[in-house]
Amino acid sequence: MAAFVAAALAQVGDRTAWLAAILSDRYAKPGLVILMAAVALLAASGLAATLGAVIGPKLAPNAQQLMLALALLLQGGGSFFPAKAPERLTGWKIGALATTALGLFILAFGDGVQFIVLTIAARTPSLRWPRSARRLARWS
Repeated sequence: MAAFVAAALAQVGDRTAWLAAILSDRYAKPGLVILMAAVALLAASGLAATLGAVIGPKLAPNAQQLMLALALLLQGGGSFFPAKAPERLTGWKIGALATTALGLFILAFGDGVQFIVLTIAARTPSLRWPRSARRLARWS
């Protein structure tokens, strides 16, 4: 829930939504842009969460807390500065589907929200069961 709230607050006035509006107007296919935005954001967040799950066990608890604090401070501090308009991707000639998916993925992956997702995933314990619990579940 913390990741969801932090990401929702960080997305307010974000350039990803701005680019989605630009591409929706350019291609006159708002349904396609919404679908590709969801796919791009899911892919970028999934990649960030996976990296966080890999990095997290290697970090000390204090380092995990520091990473999360920095992510939240940087994202919060960035909200005081006006966002620069995203490039309109007019030079991209690969079609509406690929332009929307790749453009939004690239913009979303470089976003501060992905750093928040990575740091929260790094602090979250692994979802895998311990070996003894798997053996016990197999025998019951």
